[in-house]
Amino acid sequence: MNLNLTGMWLTVNRFCNFRCPWCYAKSTKYNKNGDMPLELAKKIIKFGADLGIQEVMLIGGEPTYYQNIFDVIDFISTQNMKSTLVTNGYRFSDISFFNKIKGSKLDSIGFSLKGGSEEQYFASTKVKNAYMKIKAAIKNLSSLKKILVGYSVVLSKENLENIEEIAGLVATDSTKWLLLSFCVPTINDDGIPIKDHMPAQSETIEMLVDKFLN
Repeated sequence: MNLNLTGMWLTVNRFCNFRCPWCYAKSTKYNKNGDMPLELAKKIIKFGADLGIQEVMLIGGEPTYYQNIFDVIDFISTQNMKSTLVTNGYRFSDISFFNKIKGSKLDSIGFSLKGGSEEQYFASTKVKNAYMKIKAAIKNLSSLKKILVGYSVVLSKENLENIEEIAGLVATDSTKWLLLSFCVPTINDDGIPIKDHMPAQSETIEMLVDKFLN
């Protein structure tokens, strides 16, 4: 039976060094002990390959902190599938980690940006000096030749006014895309949706058209 499947998401861990208020992973408490066992990850990847899936998107938590990340990337390549790492990018500022990624069999990186200034990054992530680390990470990634690099931004009330600065951060020859998406509600422990960080979609679209198309 042909299911016409092309890609799959694989959540490999729960830990993240950022604390973005709109994150879907908040309910996991960013569990440091929530790593997926390597053998289970391989079984799921093999199952996907048997279904004809062509690409595995590795997510978390923050997957760059997954202890078996390079083993998983290597295994995906043995299944004739492509791998994409969806990340907040922080660890790419570490030249040692960056060099390991550079030498791996990873096919592409989806880098999620949180703001266009130090103040915005701290407001979103609660990590001091995160913005400087992110700029260093982008500089390192700009040197990649064999790994595709794209960026995304979750549009929130915290970063909307700086969208031009955010776009300017990633205006390099290595950038393959910049994806904009709307912030969605998070659900609190009582099952109530929290919309505090969501900008009005119609107003946001008008603002984007004005900034980039007019």
